Amino acid sequence: MNVIRRTLLLGALFLVATEHSIPQQAVPPPPKPADSGPSLEVTLKFIQDKLNDLGPISFKQSLTNSSTGVSFYEPWTERVTSVVGNAGACSISYHLKEERGPQHQVTQDGDFGISLKEAESVQIEKMEQYSDAMQQRGGSSNMAYTASTPQTWILLIHRPHNVSNYLVFQDDDLADRVAKAMTHAIELCGGGNKDPF
Repeated sequence: MNVIRRTLLLGALFLVATEHSIPQQAVPPPPKPADSGPSLEVTLKFIQDKLNDLGPISFKQSLTNSSTGVSFYEPWTERVTSVVGNAGACSISYHLKEERGPQHQVTQDGDFGISLKEAESVQIEKMEQYSDAMQQRGGSSNMAYTASTPQTWILLIHRPHNVSNYLVFQDDDLADRVAKAMTHAIELCGGGNKDPF
């Protein structure tokens, strides 16, 4: 028994002495995870180029008065110009001109901006769904938008206090690509919905 104890004790002492005599080698830190996706500058340039290339978007929306059963068309034209993505300010600025109705009444004509730090989410809807919801909120429950010709989509960038910026597309693939780029830019700028519940 004494021989076994002495052997174990000598072995333990040898391990302790050996451990202290072997020089410690620095282990390199684990590699940083690769950035997921393009940089903010590249993302904003993509958004800027795609929106500046849109040109005017014209379509007709079909409305039906549920009280009378009468249906009619409302022509719209949307044009976004002068789109500029600013990576330093985490923002996108643009000019929007909107004309509606048979007389092409100008309903909006001004400069707008999107703070990507404040943006909460991005959503795409068919134009008639969006218009119908807006009509309902405005108290005109007897008027229903039933179709857009040609089919048109609206990209909504939601901000705090139920405020949204919108962009109009007639190509759903392009709308989806811009929405993904917009979501990526919002994430890079620290925006997004911060509500934990």
